[in-house]
Amino acid sequence: TDIQIFEYAVANGLPLLAICRGFQIINVARGGSLVQDMAAPHTHHVETITVTEPALLGLDGTDVAASCYHHQCVDALGQGLEVIARAEAGHVEAFRVDAPAWTMGVQWHPEDNFDTERPNLAIFEKLVAEASKS
Repeated sequence: TDIQIFEYAVANGLPLLAICRGFQIINVARGGSLVQDMAAPHTHHVETITVTEPALLGLDGTDVAASCYHHQCVDALGQGLEVIARAEAGHVEAFRVDAPAWTMGVQWHPEDNFDTERPNLAIFEKLVAEASKS
């Protein structure tokens, strides 16, 4: 069902922000793979993520304090995905999806600390701005 929802959003030009498991599902749906158990799981962990294309996520700067709750990460990147953020350890934390509408995926949980970390709120503001265009 999750893959069908993703495919429906892309086919119908709907803006989409995939978070954590949704990020992983998109990677797999596009032919990528996952590391099943990271050497150091990122559960209840906050780390600095470096974003190479901050404007795509509505950010002013390149650093985001990311609240992480995952034990899997991207192994091979799926087709049509462009890495736009990485963790200090080097694994992919965000990508842009080649799609007609604004379609992004983040591995971390911006909803977890948006109230204290302004960049995480900006990601949701970007989603709303993109959705209001369609």
